[in-house]
Amino acid sequence: LFGEGFVDVETGNLVRLYGEVEENYGMTTLAMDSDVAALDCGTADAVAAVELSMPYELDLETVEGMIVSVTDATVTSTNNLWRFGEIVVSDTVKRQPSDVAAPLSEAYTAAEQASETSLLTIEDNSSSQYPDALNYYPTFSYANAIRIGDSVSAAGPLNYSFGTYRINPSDVIEVTSSREGNPVVTEGNLSIATFNVLNYFNGEVDANGDVTFDYDGNRGADDAVAFELQQGRIVEAIVNLNADVVGLMEIENDGFGEDSAIQSLVDAINAELGETEQYSFIATTDGSEIGTDAITVGLLYKASVVTPENDAMIVAMPEQQIDEDSLARMRPSLLQSFVHTESSKSFLVAVNHFKSKGGQCSEDAVEVPSEITTVQGSCNALRVSAAITLGNALSDESLPERKVILGDLNAYSAEDPVAVLTDYTPESRGYTITTAVNTGMDEGSSVDVESSFGYHNLAEEFDAEGFSYWFYGTEQVGSLDHVLASEAMLADAI
Repeated sequence: LFGEGFVDVETGNLVRLYGEVEENYGMTTLAMDSDVAALDCGTADAVAAVELSMPYELDLETVEGMIVSVTDATVTSTNNLWRFGEIVVSDTVKRQPSDVAAPLSEAYTAAEQASETSLLTIEDNSSSQYPDALNYYPTFSYANAIRIGDSVSAAGPLNYSFGTYRINPSDVIEVTSSREGNPVVTEGNLSIATFNVLNYFNGEVDANGDVTFDYDGNRGADDAVAFELQQGRIVEAIVNLNADVVGLMEIENDGFGEDSAIQSLVDAINAELGETEQYSFIATTDGSEIGTDAITVGLLYKASVVTPENDAMIVAMPEQQIDEDSLARMRPSLLQSFVHTESSKSFLVAVNHFKSKGGQCSEDAVEVPSEITTVQGSCNALRVSAAITLGNALSDESLPERKVILGDLNAYSAEDPVAVLTDYTPESRGYTITTAVNTGMDEGSSVDVESSFGYHNLAEEFDAEGFSYWFYGTEQVGSLDHVLASEAMLADAI
């Protein structure tokens, strides 16, 4: 490249080059004729890195090819960590816009723009896919991972490729995490939690009396080894969480017998606990399964702290007729009242798992669905109808005033279903929320929603900057899982 007699080029060499400046796939380069040699001009002192402040205060194209550095940048993405050895950093984590503000509002637009600014990729020096190690972080392991929200300091030459500015660190990067092993909360005399067990299926007894994971409907572990790993992690997490009442999502829907998934999970948890810390679970009055889906919701409680009051209630969620041959469905909700032993106060917990953003519902199948509908994912109107169904069921005056709605609502914090359950008005929203068509509600018509149910989102009250998940592919954080409290329950919250 540099001509005869000048082939060993190292960092710190001074060279003189001749050529034409060109853009090569967005990267500024110097195109040299093959017969033009570079001049070796000796060596220079160490090159001072240009510190990049975030948000960016300069156009990165002006420092292409230069040594740059970032200090305490925030990890916003690990999408390509395993495949290409890449992480993305910025000034802050990037929030899903509809987790921040009502769709298409000014605040929503601002969050949308912020999610695409001040991004920098840090990549491994290896050109292979799925590198065995990260040259910029050789101690990377399951126990020493790089996580979303970690702070990173790094330096290296800046280049542009595959649509993003990136550096290959010349030295090992510094990673600092503020993540704690367990949540740090102010302790009261009652704690309630929500936990997604991510398709916990405990296998099925075959004709030989052995447990197999090879059966129709199994959405969980493929074999006993994978199941033991999954169960071990869930048990450790729930034991350390140490909540008195725990709502579950995505547990196998196989009833409440000795071989059921929920019995299996409770047995594994209780094996790690003392007698006074043991968990029990809520079952339906006749022992029947909750709904017809392969997964369902569940509810654990410590009998030493609370006592179930009255029978569990199952709230059937609306179904939508999409066409002659297909229905859109979701899992029923589980409601249970308890009496808190120490205070003698009654409260109710409603565990939910609303329709996912995948698949398709009637509103998504129209020729031109509204933008407000599309930015909230498929089946948004059906989730609104579910929120209204739940809110109406909880409005029964025979139920305790203290109520907690928890679980996977499959709606971000500022989307329509959460707004309907909390503080929505058409005036404050900037548009009128509507229900789904072709359900058993309102004779199959879509109707305007004029008011909300007045529950309080506890994340906004106590952890406004928090989030429940980072979503692979979008590089954004947000919460689809929520804990909402009635006014009376909020008064007791700390």
